[in-house]
Amino acid sequence: MDFLDTLLPRLESVLPFHKVIFERSAQAGFPEVLFNLFPGMGAWDFTIRKAGFAVANEMILSGRLYSADELHYRRLVDVVVDDGQGELAVDKIVRDIDPRHRGTLAALRAQRLAAPIRYESLMAIVDLWAESALGLTDRDLRLMERLARAQARQAGGAEAGAVEELQLMELENAWSERRACFDRRNVGNDRRVRS
Repeated sequence: MDFLDTLLPRLESVLPFHKVIFERSAQAGFPEVLFNLFPGMGAWDFTIRKAGFAVANEMILSGRLYSADELHYRRLVDVVVDDGQGELAVDKIVRDIDPRHRGTLAALRAQRLAAPIRYESLMAIVDLWAESALGLTDRDLRLMERLARAQARQAGGAEAGAVEELQLMELENAWSERRACFDRRNVGNDRRVRS
């Protein structure tokens, strides 16, 4: 899978870091809600600490993908660089921090004390995630398999991968919600005609 397509635990895994760098074409999100789960490996805690509750709530409950620039605007990504420039950006940040390394480390320790991530919270969320996973339906599992197949296809060199599959799933979900709303309105109209 292209490393620019950051889905599932990948976005959660970079949130604890001091600096998060994305290349411009990167996209990321928390798609778990599309198959009736939620990210259970720290997304809530780390997104809230880095960007606030409103951003965490929006991103986790929407299930949508966000561009690198959208993630930068939401303060989850610190630096967005042109494609192919990620390693150079890391080198530059390391060089910039080097003269004040000890001060930066002390400030980051203070930050963790001011906005701690509690082990008990992480474990309670993992337990809730496991409980939710046990309630997945066949439909939910098929959607997960579909996304996994798309990731495997892209890892094998296919052009379309998980991001494209997720975008298709988002469209299908929006269409089914719109159709359900239309069906409810028509059922209400049928009752009025029969009365």
